[in-house]
Amino acid sequence: MPNDFINDSYEDEAPLYRMREDLVNGPLHYNSGGIECIEAMEAMLSKEEFIGYLRGNSFKYRWRFVLKDGTQDLKKARWYEDRLLKVYENNLNLKEVESDNGQEGGADC
Repeated sequence: MPNDFINDSYEDEAPLYRMREDLVNGPLHYNSGGIECIEAMEAMLSKEEFIGYLRGNSFKYRWRFVLKDGTQDLKKARWYEDRLLKVYENNLNLKEVESDNGQEGGADC
């Protein structure tokens, strides 16, 4: 039986498999109303606030990994760091575009 599946059948039934919930990359309890909680947070917060949120969550999971499920908490920390890197790189790209646009225009308004 693959690790990603759970057998939900009884002994006398044919095997019924369902996907195991991914508790790191998309836990079901963080998805409600068609939008993930992290996406709502990003929409609500400024870029600086959202970056701080991601940094704080990564730190939290790294801080407590020895006290809880170490592997899962380290994976969660890495998930937040990957998201942070993506947001940071996108922000750098936006600054480069804004800088390029400012130089082409000539005069500042």
